[in-house]
Amino acid sequence: MSLDVLGIIPARGGSKGIPKKNLQLLGNKPLIAWTIQTALQSKTLTRIVVSTDDLEIAKVARSYPIEVQMRPVELAQDHVPNIPDVLAYIINQYRASNYIPHLTTMLEPTYPFRTADTIDRVVNEMASRTDVNWVATMAQSKEHPYRCRCLQDNRFLPLLNNPDISNQRQNLPPSYCYKGAVTCTNAFYAYDSFTPTTPFGGIIISNQEAIDIDEWDDLYYARYIATQQYSEVCS
Repeated sequence: MSLDVLGIIPARGGSKGIPKKNLQLLGNKPLIAWTIQTALQSKTLTRIVVSTDDLEIAKVARSYPIEVQMRPVELAQDHVPNIPDVLAYIINQYRASNYIPHLTTMLEPTYPFRTADTIDRVVNEMASRTDVNWVATMAQSKEHPYRCRCLQDNRFLPLLNNPDISNQRQNLPPSYCYKGAVTCTNAFYAYDSFTPTTPFGGIIISNQEAIDIDEWDDLYYARYIATQQYSEVCS
């Protein structure tokens, strides 16, 4: 049986770090276009939707052969998490029209360099797993948690119990951070919170795929990467 996989691109209009972030140019196209075009190249996504509160973003999205779903302004605020709040809203909208996908795949538009192959690997991994409810992209930590400290009463205390911070990095166990480039689950679990304590499967991605546009420095760096490796979209 072939799976019906809904690709969801959550793109709100507001952003504190970079105004109109999803519409900022990266190369010769808006940031959100990178994710849309990559999603269209995927072999596993059977349906793609951009969820937004912004008419300009909707206009860009509608220039591609995908769906656009407008969401209420109250679901486009900084404090509203994409998982589960936005994801659950989208699924409910589709349920009302009698459409329930086998899997839902969230693609944060701030990861312009994730590949279609990575999307497919995450979806296929989720489809093959019975021991976890989620599969997501992971990247190796830039700072090892054994060496991280928290500030309490003017003292920097170990973040983890008895960490051995004297070891060289190559002697420490590998550690990984969640990256929202691709997050996949089934429609049933789309209503559950996806938290740092949630057990999930993962696909390790490269540092370049893990680039997340949050602040201006991130965008400037992404533009440099684009000029060096994606010259066809920067001319």
